[in-house]
This record gives sequence, C-alpha cells and structure tokens, in this order.
Amino acid sequence: MGTVPGTAFALSLPNRGILLGLLTVEQILAAAVAAEASNQFAAVGIGDNLLEKPRVEAIALLGALAARTSRVRLHLGCLSTLIIRDPILFAIQWASLDVISGGRMELAVCIGGGDDREMRPYGMSRRERVPRLLETLEVVRRLWREDHVAFEGRFHRFEDVSAQPKPVQSPPPVYLANAPDPDGPPERIDRMLLRALRHSDGWHPTGLTPAQFGRLRVRLEELARAERRDLSTFSISCGSLVNIQPDPQQARHEAEEYVRRYWPHAYEAASFDRLISGPPDLVAEGILKYWDAGCRRIAVRIGALHYEAQVPLLIDEVMPRVWDGVAARTRQSPRSAPG
Repeated sequence: MGTVPGTAFALSLPNRGILLGLLTVEQILAAAVAAEASNQFAAVGIGDNLLEKPRVEAIALLGALAARTSRVRLHLGCLSTLIIRDPILFAIQWASLDVISGGRMELAVCIGGGDDREMRPYGMSRRERVPRLLETLEVVRRLWREDHVAFEGRFHRFEDVSAQPKPVQSPPPVYLANAPDPDGPPERIDRMLLRALRHSDGWHPTGLTPAQFGRLRVRLEELARAERRDLSTFSISCGSLVNIQPDPQQARHEAEEYVRRYWPHAYEAASFDRLISGPPDLVAEGILKYWDAGCRRIAVRIGALHYEAQVPLLIDEVMPRVWDGVAARTRQSPRSAPG
C-alpha cells in the first residue's frame, strides 16, 4: 500500500480552519501523525497567509509538525507571503526547520492575491509582486548556499551577510504554485508556466480540475522541450478538496459550505468545479482523475465541517482504493508520466 514507484500523495492540512473553529491544532497534528503512520502519504502540507485570510502561522506550525513526525515530507504550499517577509530572517527560519526535521522541508511559493490588506501595511503594490518574488528567491537561495553574501537589488540591499544554520538539503526544493486560467490569453499562460520552468524546481498549481491540469501540463511539456528543461527532475503536483459521506448530496452540500467559509471573499462558481465528494468509491475515482490527467504527486485535502471524523475515512476507505487504482493503471501503462 502506497508503494507504487513514481506516485506520491500529500495530505493538505487546513491551518486556516483552526481560526474558523472547524478543527483544533491538536487535530491537525493528530491528522499528520495518522497520515504518516498509514504509509499512504509521502508528505503533509499546510497553507500560508497573514492578513487577508489569517490562519495559524505557517512557520510556527511547521515546527510543531516537524516535532510530531519523523518520515513524511513537510510541505508549505504555497507561501503567498514570501514577498512581504524579510528574506534573511526567512532563509534562517526555513534552514532551521530543515535542520529540525532532518531535511524534510519542501517549499512552494506564489505571488499571493495582491489583496490591499496584505499590500498596504508593507507599502507594496500589486505590480511589484512578480519581481519581488523572483528577487527574494534569489536572496534566499544565495543565503542557503553561501557565506558573506552581498546583494544589491531593486528591493533588497545588504553586505557581508552569513545566514546560519545552512539547510540539510543542498538546497531545499522550491516550487512555484501558480495556476493559469486554461481559457485565458495564451501569452499569459506561457509566461506563468515559463516562470516555473526557469525559476523553480517544480510546478505545483492549485484550484484546477483534472481536465484543466491536463491541458496546462501538455503546454508545460511543450515549453519545457523548447527550454531544454528536463522534466524528470521537475516536480509537478496538483490536487483537490474532498468530502467523504455516504450521501452524495449531503457530501456535496458540506463541501460547498466549507469553501464558502474558508474563502468567503475569494470563491466563485468555478471554485466548486474541482470538489470531490460522496462515498469512498466516488471520492477515490475523483482523486484518480488527476492521475489519469498526468499528475503523479497528488495533494488531498479534506473539506469538512467536522474534520476529525473524515480522517479515518480518508485513510482507511479512500486511499486503499486510490492505491489499488494506481497499481492497476501502472500495470496497464508502458510508462509513468514524469514529475
């Protein structure tokens, strides 16, 4: 169970849900421990935001997760507030987490939503987000690799900085979590996908249906060939939100209500298109649609108003069906998709 080469699953944990009263810190930590003990998940992950969609802060919670687990990778996807964090402090924090966890940290970053609640207190504009992201990544990566770093950029300037500790991983992977609208302007799609290919170790979009992911992945592969980028070492991930209940209508209703509460100012009609809900067999089939679309790293997130009750359903009833489906597809396929 959970041993098909080339395929891995991550349990995405809703740290915003703590502030919304949907679960407790202990329930999040217990879910991570259960996911690791099940041997069905290669990683557990959390989200990030400071002022727009507040939650228990990501760096602090990852420290707790590092202390409570020993094998699973610890994923932050995505760090939407990287551009408003001090890069020297963040480089030290992330390297410290890598040391504490024994080299298990995985970072996905994005430019954030550009909400005025995030931008205004830091004197930033929406138009600065992409250059700030790329410059901050350059600073952080240099601090992970080098000592006596001097930097003269548009947003950051300093001389002779040596950040300690250095991370266990050399360096920790950094993925880009952007999700172009597949129906948007082709030049915008290409610009976002090329940013991932040129500046990160992987592409980890969120909010896509399997069909949307599949279309964008095809374009990513085309661009990678043109860029001479080897996708065999490039991480590609996607996933969705699930609600597991015997009654399909009740499961769908609760999944939609969860979205309304979790993202009250950001959801739209299309937000419901990627929901996977119903009894275990239907949820497993929905997750496997991402595998069929070419995704081999799949994030699974429980979207439930009563979170704790759904964790054993996911581990004991859904994931064994998913792994059986992956094994059956692997036997029939001459090769697995890269990523």
